[in-house]
Amino acid sequence: MDSEAKVDVSVITPYYDEPLWMLKRNIGSVFSQYTDYNYEQLVVIDNPRVQLEIVRYLHSLPYSNIKFFINARNVGLSGARNIALQKAKGEYIMLLDTDDSFAPNKITVQLDHMKANNFDHSYAGYREIHGEGEPCQNSIIPPEFHADYLLSLHNICYCGSNCFKKEIYHKLGGFDEEMKEGAEDLEYWLRIATNGYRSGCIPEVLYYLGVHGENMTAKLVNNGGFSRAYKYIKQKHKHLTFK
Repeated sequence: MDSEAKVDVSVITPYYDEPLWMLKRNIGSVFSQYTDYNYEQLVVIDNPRVQLEIVRYLHSLPYSNIKFFINARNVGLSGARNIALQKAKGEYIMLLDTDDSFAPNKITVQLDHMKANNFDHSYAGYREIHGEGEPCQNSIIPPEFHADYLLSLHNICYCGSNCFKKEIYHKLGGFDEEMKEGAEDLEYWLRIATNGYRSGCIPEVLYYLGVHGENMTAKLVNNGGFSRAYKYIKQKHKHLTFK
């Protein structure tokens, strides 16, 4: 990609200490996209003690449109995303956690759909991908966007399926860095839903959700992190009526 060309979409990937194969799958899924859109991927390494093999791998990549940053201290998932949001050049933002990956047509299908429907934010269906295996055959298509789902603290917008205009970040700010126990993305979609932005569901599988033993979601469910996060959301948004 021409370094001076307009960037249509910035893909944001926070990295902590996941295995190298996982990062390779993640980045490979971005740079094998079937698309005419210009894109960049921003990898924020939220670990000052990152393994040397990770840094060597990122340095070895032949892509001019991948950039990585190593934080001097751990700032958490929201903080890492916010660092990338500040640096992102794209008109649109996509999120892609290290253990997840994109379907080959995600960028084209999602941006075409958003432009055709004048959406500010969209999300799509997914398939689970277990360990280093292939995506499962079962497709999971979430329900059409409605604020009531979010007000019942039901996250229908799985993180890696989302895309939103960067102007939303300029107006609403970034992810809440006080939220260390998950649901920070749910809180962000709630802000989008209650501030008049147009959101919609794309009824296609556009990303693969990584499922493995160290999955952060599973850990948070097991230690009660989400319950504490939901309580925080209700306190923060006292003006809203939760279900």
